Amino acid sequence: MKIKKITNILGYYDLVLGIGIIFTCIMMMTGKIGEYPVEWLSKVPFTNWFYPGIIGIILYGFGNLCAFYLILRNNKGLILSGFIGIMLLISILLSIKILGEVYLVTIEIMLLSLVQIMLVVLSSIFCAKSDSKI
Repeated sequence: MKIKKITNILGYYDLVLGIGIIFTCIMMMTGKIGEYPVEWLSKVPFTNWFYPGIIGIILYGFGNLCAFYLILRNNKGLILSGFIGIMLLISILLSIKILGEVYLVTIEIMLLSLVQIMLVVLSSIFCAKSDSKI
């Protein structure tokens, strides 16, 4: 029973992350989320924030939505969810290194990815324990 609860929590967490990321990336692409510092563009291989928004939607938005679907359907989305959480953490750590700056949103994204990774680990542990009892 514990595995189903934790796995459901992870699935719905992926759903909320996916929707939030898609919404945030659309806001970033349209410029409605605020202005990103122009100095950052000289440190990244983009000339505007449209393409990073598209990448975010595809990798993290749709990736989390796919993980949500797979987790609630048959628990096969644990690996995908963990991979996306690790990718998000690595990308935010790389952004800190490349940009040389940390903002509040950087810490928030880092915490969101760590929670996702933690939920995947807990789901995997309980899944392994329940499989060994069969």
